[in-house]
Amino acid sequence: MKKFISTMIVLVIMTQLFSTYGIKADENNILSYKNKFVPPDGKTLLFIGQDDDETADYIESSKIVPAGMMIYTNLGDLSAMTSSYQGTGSNQAGRMDFQDWARRYDNTVLNLGIWASDSTMLLGIANGKYDENIKKLAYYIKDSKKPVYVRFGYEFDGPWNAYAPGLYKSAYKHFVDVVRDTTPNGKLQNGVDDNISFVWHSAAFFRLGENNIWPDVTGQSGYDKEQIDSYLNNPYMTLENWYPGDEYVDWVGISWFAWEHEYQEKAAGIRRDEAVDFAKEHSKPVMIAEAAPKEIWQPQNPTKNCCDNGKVCILGEEGTIHEGDSWTNWYQPMFEYIEKNDIKALCYINQDWNAQKMWELQGGWGDSRVQNSKEIFEKWLRKIGESRYLTSSKDLYSYIHFIPKNNEQNGTTTEKDKAQEQTTQKIQKISNPKGVKITKLKSGRKSFKILWKKRTKGTNGYVIQYSTKKNFKSKVKKVTIKKRRITSKKIKNLKSKKKYYVRIRTFKLVKNKRYYSNWSKVKSVKTK
Repeated sequence: MKKFISTMIVLVIMTQLFSTYGIKADENNILSYKNKFVPPDGKTLLFIGQDDDETADYIESSKIVPAGMMIYTNLGDLSAMTSSYQGTGSNQAGRMDFQDWARRYDNTVLNLGIWASDSTMLLGIANGKYDENIKKLAYYIKDSKKPVYVRFGYEFDGPWNAYAPGLYKSAYKHFVDVVRDTTPNGKLQNGVDDNISFVWHSAAFFRLGENNIWPDVTGQSGYDKEQIDSYLNNPYMTLENWYPGDEYVDWVGISWFAWEHEYQEKAAGIRRDEAVDFAKEHSKPVMIAEAAPKEIWQPQNPTKNCCDNGKVCILGEEGTIHEGDSWTNWYQPMFEYIEKNDIKALCYINQDWNAQKMWELQGGWGDSRVQNSKEIFEKWLRKIGESRYLTSSKDLYSYIHFIPKNNEQNGTTTEKDKAQEQTTQKIQKISNPKGVKITKLKSGRKSFKILWKKRTKGTNGYVIQYSTKKNFKSKVKKVTIKKRRITSKKIKNLKSKKKYYVRIRTFKLVKNKRYYSNWSKVKSVKTK
């Protein structure tokens, strides 16, 4: 998460100066790169973090090694890159060790966050002050011979970082240029970035400057909705202002955290959709680069601020109470969003935040370890057990098109490389089936009938979902059709004169594993 969160005191003059007159990267030192280490459509890499001991506990409890792990470092001292590090005093957090990951976990990848601190450090990075450490970092990554997703200056637009757009872009570009070690004629030296993928990570929340005028919603007076909307629609706050360019970005990252108030959740939802749409416009895959339910929806229901029935309660828009369980209100919507938008990676922070001084002092983070709640853990394991979610396996690198060059002297491939390449080609043939459209919904007495267009090629059947909730967050029912030639289904025993929302998707079976299409467009029908 926001490791080493910077002070919120930011000089407005400096912010405006670098936003307007940001130092420019060397335009002659740019290469065109394809997106790297991206799984096929319908597949999502599962990362667990964000410290070594908590990750090991998760693996022991689940008996599943995730596809990737998460750690952090900074360019000042490259902490955790050569030895174990966990901070001291008020900065004490979980233990992190890059070399331990490289040695210990075969067939895995890494999400590496690079803390950019503040404007002073960004300026130093842009001016070359940290070039030697950037080069060391790049070679540490190269020597691991494993794929590493690097998030430089993560959550760049979060108010806790408040990075000026122009300065941030200059520092980001310089960082990537040094990692790539380009020459004037545009050729890579030593293939130093062969196993590095660059992630441009938005906080997906209120942006720079907006934090200074957050309304106080804890009182009885509520807040000014029009004022909030004006902040969210501020043209200065568009993602484009921070974007370093397609040639510098392999992935677009977003954060997904629980927030206490509805206006915060609203802002997060708007910013999240903006980032996903932005990624599509630029043909970039999307990664949920950091995710945790915080204390609000932690797996173990909090002992404070609970409703009479023991379920979690949060303050609503008009001071009303919204209640429910953690899975329905936080985990399930996130997984549904992943599947709806074909998010390619999920990085879940599975740790007891309260046990680490840094987060204990901040408060509100709770304990997000899924294995500490039997009910949540069972649902979690069922979900990540679906064919969409990729964990560590001998085929993982083939899924993400990563073929190590074992013969590094001349850049040729060995017989082992060729065998892995053949596996890659075989795996890529297993794609998710195409979806179908709902052609008609017919209302009946306490029932409705759904009709859809038949799809017999590449499918084995259909899954229908219906709910009285448009967002499918609760009261969801499912019907599975195991014959692909069927094109209609009558749903009975419903409530009369009730509106139902309906969607459908196809599936196919490959070696007893189900591969699903995207959901169809949601349609509604009212029973008689």
